[in-house]
Amino acid sequence: MRSILSIVTLAAVAGVSASCASSENTGSTDDTVTVGTYPNNMITISLDIAERQGFFDEEGLTVETIDIAKGPEGIAGLIGGSNQFTWATPATFIPAVEQGQNVVAVPPFMDLDYGIYVPEDSNIQTVDDLAGRNIGVNALGGAVQSFAEQVLDANGMSPEDVQFVASGASISQLPALQNGQLDATSAAYGSMLSVRDAGLPVRLIASTLDGTGGEYGDSGLASFWATTTSMIEDSPGSVEKFCRAVTKATDWLADEANKDEAIALIEDVTRTTTASATDLWEKERTFYKDVIDEERWRANIEMTTGQPDSSRPFDESVYACS
Repeated sequence: MRSILSIVTLAAVAGVSASCASSENTGSTDDTVTVGTYPNNMITISLDIAERQGFFDEEGLTVETIDIAKGPEGIAGLIGGSNQFTWATPATFIPAVEQGQNVVAVPPFMDLDYGIYVPEDSNIQTVDDLAGRNIGVNALGGAVQSFAEQVLDANGMSPEDVQFVASGASISQLPALQNGQLDATSAAYGSMLSVRDAGLPVRLIASTLDGTGGEYGDSGLASFWATTTSMIEDSPGSVEKFCRAVTKATDWLADEANKDEAIALIEDVTRTTTASATDLWEKERTFYKDVIDEERWRANIEMTTGQPDSSRPFDESVYACS
């Protein structure tokens, strides 16, 4: 199934605990699930690995996919019932929680790999030099814009000091970066490598990978999977199977013994060069966490909403896979 679905507004489903289902009730009457995924990207690499390594088959789970271009589309699909899982970011997931939608975060949780980069020959040398400049983002109000705003704040600047421009995926921003319509881009590290591979030398001026991403870089999450409380209640077995398969996938990715096969898989999935795929594996293979603690989750809530707490308890918002 390959389509992008329109947003459907539903009343919030009845809340239930997102804690792991017990071993006595992990059976499911439906072992086929639909997943909203962001193709050709490291943030959803666990789905690709689980499919190609047979981890879904081992669990007895059939997975159908819908390509999602923007995080809100995936959340809307969950709420509307068109998909049972989707990739999500704090910028799209946490506001849905605060609006009363009973969406639930599912492992693995990916550490942040965002950065602000400029063409190599740009006269922009530091974050301060971004004042008055145009910064490309895939979508206004999304996760990469939130990251850039955090970096600006950490350097004594305001989002109003720059102009954010919705420009689609980073590779589609290439012409605008080359002709000066965009001065910089905020994006994931893999997106930066894609631009470099396409022929534009770039350099980072702030990044979570080198400690210049501020608090967002220290505690922020790039992505995770999400489902709903009704899915957990109605099909706990399917949720467990999906969770086990995708966490097994990222454990496989991190294993040094799988290096060559993992690099080849990353190269194929992300459509990049062998050198860039190797770079991604070396930098990000340990970025995926099977569990996160409440302190880190609260940090993401505060960075997303400006509030130190949530209207929903941690164990009802974050699923723990058995």
